[in-house]
Amino acid sequence: MPLMFISFLSIYGQQERPNRNLVVGQVVEEENEDPIPYATIFIKGANKQVLTDDKGQFAIQANKNNILIVSYIGFESKEVQVTSHNIKIYLKKAAYDLDEVQVVGTALGLKRPAKELGYSATIINNAKLTEGAPTNTLTGLSSKVAGLRINMYDSKVDPDFKVVLRGYRSLTGNNEPIYVVDGMPIPDINRLNPNDIESITVLKGANAAALYGSEGVNGALIITTKSGEKGKGKVEYRNSTMFSSVFLLPKAQTSFGQGIDGVYSPTTSQSWGPAFDGTMKDFGTTLPNGEQPQVLYAAPSHDVRKDLFQTGVNVQHDISFSKATNRASYFTSLQAMQIDGIIPQDKSTRYSGRFNTTQNFENLTLSTSINCSTTNSNTAPDGPWPSLYVLPANYPLAEMKNWKDENSLGNPNNYFVSGVSGLQLNSPYYYIDTHRDKSRQQILNGKIEAEYTFFPWLKAMARIGLYNSDTQTHSSITKYDTYVSGRNQSGSVSDGSAFIRRVNGDFIIKANQKWGRFAVNGIVGENIRDDYAKSVNISASNLLFSNIENPDSRSGDLTGSTNISRQRQVALYGEVTGGYNDYLFLTVTGRNDWVSVLSKENRSFFYPGISSSFVFSNAFDFLKESKVFSFGKIYAAYNKTGNVSGISPYALNLSYSQATNFPYNNLVGYVPASQKPNKNIKPEFVRSFEIGTQLSFFDRRLNAEIAYSYSNSKGQIFQASTSAATGYTSTLINMGELSNNVLEVSLSGDILRNKNWRWNLALNYSYIKNKVIDLYGTDDTEEYSIFKVLYAVKGESFPSVKVTDYNRDPQGRIIVDAKTGLPSKAVNLTTKGSSVPPHLFGLQSSISYKSFSLYFDFDCRLGGWNNSEFINSMIKAGTHPMTTQYNRKEYIIPNSVIQQTNADGTKTYVENTSVYAKGSDKASYWSSYVAGYTINYTAKSDYLKLKTLSLSYNVPHSILKRLAIISDATISVQATNLFIIRHKGYDAGDPENLYYNEGFNGWRQQPPYRTYGFTLDVTF
Repeated sequence: MPLMFISFLSIYGQQERPNRNLVVGQVVEEENEDPIPYATIFIKGANKQVLTDDKGQFAIQANKNNILIVSYIGFESKEVQVTSHNIKIYLKKAAYDLDEVQVVGTALGLKRPAKELGYSATIINNAKLTEGAPTNTLTGLSSKVAGLRINMYDSKVDPDFKVVLRGYRSLTGNNEPIYVVDGMPIPDINRLNPNDIESITVLKGANAAALYGSEGVNGALIITTKSGEKGKGKVEYRNSTMFSSVFLLPKAQTSFGQGIDGVYSPTTSQSWGPAFDGTMKDFGTTLPNGEQPQVLYAAPSHDVRKDLFQTGVNVQHDISFSKATNRASYFTSLQAMQIDGIIPQDKSTRYSGRFNTTQNFENLTLSTSINCSTTNSNTAPDGPWPSLYVLPANYPLAEMKNWKDENSLGNPNNYFVSGVSGLQLNSPYYYIDTHRDKSRQQILNGKIEAEYTFFPWLKAMARIGLYNSDTQTHSSITKYDTYVSGRNQSGSVSDGSAFIRRVNGDFIIKANQKWGRFAVNGIVGENIRDDYAKSVNISASNLLFSNIENPDSRSGDLTGSTNISRQRQVALYGEVTGGYNDYLFLTVTGRNDWVSVLSKENRSFFYPGISSSFVFSNAFDFLKESKVFSFGKIYAAYNKTGNVSGISPYALNLSYSQATNFPYNNLVGYVPASQKPNKNIKPEFVRSFEIGTQLSFFDRRLNAEIAYSYSNSKGQIFQASTSAATGYTSTLINMGELSNNVLEVSLSGDILRNKNWRWNLALNYSYIKNKVIDLYGTDDTEEYSIFKVLYAVKGESFPSVKVTDYNRDPQGRIIVDAKTGLPSKAVNLTTKGSSVPPHLFGLQSSISYKSFSLYFDFDCRLGGWNNSEFINSMIKAGTHPMTTQYNRKEYIIPNSVIQQTNADGTKTYVENTSVYAKGSDKASYWSSYVAGYTINYTAKSDYLKLKTLSLSYNVPHSILKRLAIISDATISVQATNLFIIRHKGYDAGDPENLYYNEGFNGWRQQPPYRTYGFTLDVTF
């Protein structure tokens, strides 16, 4: 009986066993037939799958008429019926799929389908981010996301950046978004290697980033770094070499040389002398060897100022290794970067490394991420350029390099004896050699994350992260003794250190369930964060020796300070999303914070949020079957978020400082701070609303998103003045209100797409209208001074540019004195407009033909105003072109009138046609009546620039086959800032570059540069 049963099973098994054959083939790209390595192929309805090899080839046991499903990241999945033993499968590159793409949502690094999101989120992948070979991640983001404004401070080798999403929400606090790297919030991302990044998800408002707490009020940049790729492992090497050259120097006059009021002087630096006549004239003082230097008194054939700058060089080397299996994935990278700046001797180096790994153990997944970097910089602080733009056009710059020679024109003993008041006056090369700022910053950033699956519907995750930053600085001015009175440089040195440590921990429970057409998923979690900072500075002046820069080598006392701060926060949060039939979703969030910077009575605060999305293309059958309409979603969100970024640690405590000779003689005494503590300070609360739609047409070849958002920030934290009779001069208060109305439009699509060609075009536009609703004043004229010409003004945009102006008649004409023809200053400042451009445009285009790809992007900003402080200095020095528009002769002020008082007391204004401005041919007039009015160097900051241009060639695999070790190779040439169109009244460099804030260029600000170079990317 057992034998018969076994025989029966054997016969039955032979009858039921499929008659499978070996099917071989290759998976290639539809456009260029390049092989697709490591694509997944499985038989529909069977638990059988294989991967293609590095040449896209595969072999699988399959029956005739079986359906093979082929998929690969970045390509549209395809079903192919088995009709022969050898098949070739073509995959088409996927367009932007709005309803299937995964984005990093608000839930602290957790991924969610985009169709569930009730707010706007934009993804920038690595290819888009690294166009133009940026050295900084933020440079690669600029102009590519609607509502995102990025500005660079200055153009030195290691610049900082300002990032604002959807306008300002705080008048005095932090307005930058939170940066989250692999789930870990960090203070900044300046040291993050752009080539390590897989993608950046931009969550634009507080609605999207509410679960990140107070820092999420300004939106979030969610950064996901690279992980391993399935297959045999991949080694990638990338070299980028870029050159930079200065451009957009402010215009300078070339008609008049050095002197005062038309009289030549060889020892003054000001350009108020006679007109250039082409003769040889004395220059400077008599040298110690008895010679009197002479120079040609004529403008040179080129702009001598450009000779100060050199061609900058930026060389980056990147190497990475990645691999993934079913059990683990690994990614490791190393980077070495060296930058030589456009100012001689300015240098910066960065060395960084990253190691990411994920391990799977049955129900447990462990993830670790470690990133470390060391950045060194050595720069001249402010002197070289500010000392040059006020000098005459025929200034012999080349002869100033050897300034240490006592018979050199650049030696401090022989240099100009008079210049513009308040400006540095020494040879630019003297400043380069004797004024140095050096720094060394070491950053360690990492996390450990564990996720355990209890049931398919229930998981728990614990994560702890560490961010350490240690910065050492050394600033020095070399001691230099001269025999000319007032020319000695006593020398100084300042050594500093700044240490920042952040520990961040999360514990999250995740659950999801589905009942028929209904689905629910949610999280609850807690967050603990501890921030510690310590800074130490020791300074010494009056150094004893020129070759020893040490605080101990000094005369007099040391000066210094130490600052230590610590702040902590604890939070509980939760999020629940309910979905119906895969097209209607509702999400509710809530978070409660306990923060140490507030008093016990106010340190706990709760903020809720709600959002919803309706994917109407999934809801109606006629839309599902449409050949024109591919996808459609509308969404809306409301959120309330507390913001305490404007309160520093211990700001609500009364602090004391040591006073000199208090109470008398050398007794040690302490005096209280002048700011009165206010224990009643509460968070600024920001209420945000957002509504938008996402649409896709023609098989997702055309995509659009339109969003409107509104935010209102109440309880702004101000430092208000108080009566000194109270014993204090200021205190913190909760008053003030700021609103933002934002409209965003994003369009993208493939204009052309076939086997050989693909042309993709993307356009984004945003309009940001903010308004100061209320301040702490009590009348309609209340305003708050921010910096220089920048103000917060009730009823106006923030920040507003306010300038000193002339007295004018009702028609805007300048009122001048009937006898002298001179103007007078208006009592009130004139508001020109917002320093922040309300209109932002970005245009990106990618055109590929076979193995060639051309990329370019434009950046345009309109509607802002800018004040340029260094033009004030140029006017005083006589180097600015406006000082020559009347040929250095007295003139009648254009558009001027003379005020007349009638018998009845009324005033009339008569056009001035005969009264010349007294002394308008003299330097003192231009210093007082032109440079003294900031309206004369305030202009529109509109611009349109070609930000990036890149041409790439992907070496065909038919060529690489001969090189067995190379699987992919790309050669690119790129350039940035190739051209810019500015407003006709603007001549102050690049409006995108900042000094302190939008709308102001300082006298120290260095000119911008453009870059050009090449990149080689090889994969093994």
